[in-house]
Amino acid sequence: MADSVIPITAGSGSDVKTFFDAASDHIQYVRPHTATASVLDAWTTATAGAASRVAADETRVALTFKNTSTATVWIRPDATIPTAATCYESLLSGETYEVPERWVELAWSVGSSASGAGVLNIWKGTAA
Repeated sequence: MADSVIPITAGSGSDVKTFFDAASDHIQYVRPHTATASVLDAWTTATAGAASRVAADETRVALTFKNTSTATVWIRPDATIPTAATCYESLLSGETYEVPERWVELAWSVGSSASGAGVLNIWKGTAA
């Protein structure tokens, strides 16, 4: 979804939520979106890798990789299949990587040191 603009006219129009503090001041705040749904994508490890295994998604608010395989898994935030030399992050067996909030909307590619040694669980949380 694209950014939106809400025109505000004093005394009418859309509501703006604030926190009313003890000094009788209205403090405007921003509440981050939270996930309303989660999807598990289990990728079977393969040395061939998978470009953009996780497609770019501007509604995604959380992204976590859990390596349940016996192989080392490599990930990177673009459409290039990663290797040990070109990965952004490597995950040993049993390790978890939670993508920083500012990067969760990007496409992510995956690769691994061995084929068919198990799966990389990719949890994707989206907001409606």
